[in-house]
Amino acid sequence: MKIIRAIDSFFASFEQRLAWVETGVLGWWLWQFVWLGFMMVDLWRVRDVDALFKFYESMNRYSAGLFPRIAFAAMNAKKIASAFTPGELFLLVLSLGLVLSLRKKAGYFLAGLVAGLLGWIAGWMVVGL
Repeated sequence: MKIIRAIDSFFASFEQRLAWVETGVLGWWLWQFVWLGFMMVDLWRVRDVDALFKFYESMNRYSAGLFPRIAFAAMNAKKIASAFTPGELFLLVLSLGLVLSLRKKAGYFLAGLVAGLLGWIAGWMVVGL
């Protein structure tokens, strides 16, 4: 019973529940950017055609990240919607809802950073393809 009360104390108010949801969403975004960073570091090492094919063959190790899966789906001429899982769609909608409902400058900055990053990746993929 003490454990349940201790856990309940973390979620005692609306602000505390919202803070835990924000922490979870930001953790998920950090996870996505880590995997994207790993992929970009390996992509930076590509200098010739052989290295590019080797990178393409090893892209499945980045499947934990959403952005690498979107890139992989685009390179294979698949629908980009096939890269999303239902949980990730929920987190994307939750992220958008948090940004729009909280109306904080940090949220707008993070949303702009994500949109800019997606545009940058899409632009370079168009140039590369």
